[in-house]
Amino acid sequence: MNKGRTQQAEERNGRVNNRILSVRQSYVLCWVFFWIISFQGYSLKAQTPIHKIKADLAVADDISVRIDLLNQIGKAYRQINQDSALIFSTLAFDLSAQSRHVEGMALARENQAFIAYQKGEISKSESFVKDFLFYARQIDDPSHISAAENALGNIA
Repeated sequence: MNKGRTQQAEERNGRVNNRILSVRQSYVLCWVFFWIISFQGYSLKAQTPIHKIKADLAVADDISVRIDLLNQIGKAYRQINQDSALIFSTLAFDLSAQSRHVEGMALARENQAFIAYQKGEISKSESFVKDFLFYARQIDDPSHISAAENALGNIA
């Protein structure tokens, strides 16, 4: 009879341990799920919608503001539609070159390099990154220089 009670107690303990384990697992899964949702919500709030940037572009008079907005649109489209991103980045680069806005040229080349890399055009991407590094050194911005050198290291 003692043997039966011992066996029953072990079975109960096993069920309790399994139940506790499943509660722990469900707690961890819930925590991970809510963390992912909160992170996605934060990242969506941190980004300016493309339509808002386009509306700002339509009323922008200053060339440097237009260049900045074109680069922002190009960057926003990089993951969504590479062809549109390339169009806006090329417009930004051309306008920057006409007005000799070196930072605008650097950011446009950064976008173009990323797009070319995403499309698998490695030699084109490397050329754009080298231009990006050249312009980044001209404006002497350490963050742009390190980003260009990092991108060049990833491509090569």
